[in-house]
Amino acid sequence: MPNGNTVKHGWILLLFVSLYITKRSEAVLQWGEKKKYQKNVERNVLNVIDYLYNYTKIKKYTDFLSNIIDV
Repeated sequence: MPNGNTVKHGWILLLFVSLYITKRSEAVLQWGEKKKYQKNVERNVLNVIDYLYNYTKIKKYTDFLSNIIDV
């Protein structure tokens, strides 16, 4: 039969294991949120780059057309 110290150590171990699992789960969830945020930032940066690229293409094309029309 276990003595009082063994039971006490068992409860302490159970407490620390449950705290570890809880903190580990929180860290994993926060990491997932950071990854999701990072993907959104990357997507927004790519959208801006795409917009600027298309804008400069359109600007060059309209400048080209205006030069042809002016001549």
